[in-house]
Amino acid sequence: MNKWRKKGKKFFAALNTGVLLVCANSVPLLAQQNTGGGGGTSTSTGIAQIDNMLATIKMLFLGIVAAIGLIILIKGIADTAQAYQQQDSHGMYDGAKGIAAGAIMVFIGAILTALGV
Repeated sequence: MNKWRKKGKKFFAALNTGVLLVCANSVPLLAQQNTGGGGGTSTSTGIAQIDNMLATIKMLFLGIVAAIGLIILIKGIADTAQAYQQQDSHGMYDGAKGIAAGAIMVFIGAILTALGV
């Protein structure tokens, strides 16, 4: 029973992180305006102070996510190395998942920039 409780906590922590990430990055999108002419879009509210505040909050949040992702990435590498030494295929799989999740979190800023957010 304790095993399922731990998995549930991890799931809800990941879900909470995802929801916060979507909310933090959708605020500028809600204020998105069409600039006309070239057909491009801008994520500006038209008020410089609000734009600066939203950009600061976004960068702060992305920095926190990247820092946590770096910790998860390092732990995943260590878990994978330990499982490789012990010939534990399930441990290697879990370590690889940690590496993938950590890498996504570390590079989330670049990923969102590539997506245009």
